[in-house]
Amino acid sequence: MVYLLILCLVLAAIFLGTRWLPKKKREICIVHSKYDVPFNDDYKFPNDPPHVVRLQQETAAKAPGKTWVKVEYDVPVVGITKDGRDQHAARMIEFGNDRLVTLQRQPRNQFDPNAVLINAFWRDPKGQPHTAHIGYLPRELAANIAKKHPAAKLFANIGTMFRPIRGKSPGMRINVWAEEDVAPRKRTTKKSS
Repeated sequence: MVYLLILCLVLAAIFLGTRWLPKKKREICIVHSKYDVPFNDDYKFPNDPPHVVRLQQETAAKAPGKTWVKVEYDVPVVGITKDGRDQHAARMIEFGNDRLVTLQRQPRNQFDPNAVLINAFWRDPKGQPHTAHIGYLPRELAANIAKKHPAAKLFANIGTMFRPIRGKSPGMRINVWAEEDVAPRKRTTKKSS
């Protein structure tokens, strides 16, 4: 009888999926240094509040002859609460795997020609890919990037994510990089005496 019950549960899980099973919370390790965590793993520091999730991420591979210039660390994603973006961000933070954010300049944006859009990519627990526009870089930073790095390709990686709690929306902070050409090294010649 017990074997028949187990067989029924297994078959139900196969045919119906696991939606009816209770969702297991993602385990997040507590560390003292972000360097104790493999890339793309969630972690938190001992004094972090329960809704904070940190992520140690690699950025994209450098193209030959290019270098990265740090633009800004710990940048808040603005506009995350508008137009349902908070729902996408919450799903990404809570259930996402292989998370990634990209930056896209929007010179034709009707409100700000320097606007930089932030898109998020992630896979759900079933491995299905998702993409969503989750916000923008702050206006002042976007203007600074347009002035100092007008043609540079922009990259970002996720630093900290904030789960939605008690009526508060989710949030995210990212690190922003610009790709630029490597200046050729000048050859120096020794003077003979």
